[in-house]
Amino acid sequence: VTDFYKSLCEEFRWTDKFDRKVNEYLNMELYGLIRNGKMIANTAIGSRTDNYIRIKSVAVRADERQKGYGYKMTVFAINKIKERGLAPILYTHIGNLAAMALWKKSGFKQKDKLYLIKVEDAK
Repeated sequence: VTDFYKSLCEEFRWTDKFDRKVNEYLNMELYGLIRNGKMIANTAIGSRTDNYIRIKSVAVRADERQKGYGYKMTVFAINKIKERGLAPILYTHIGNLAAMALWKKSGFKQKDKLYLIKVEDAK
């Protein structure tokens, strides 16, 4: 886990945030996709708010992107949340075009500039 987040922190220049990021994610439900003993993608499921559970993160190593792993991890998180009878929600920055494309492909609908809700789960 720490190697995975270290690579992301380096990529996004979060070197001063490494310890905080690792501790933050280790306190959530963290699911990883492992290949040859190395985490290549993960998803973190966060806290519950009303009838929603937040998908906190979907991350894929830079050298493993554009292979469908982000989509698979997103669908996995959605299904985990729906197993509990709750709806998935996530927050993202609308300027993150790659993430926005992934969320929309996964069935999320933009509600405003701050968050997205899975369309069939919106109430």
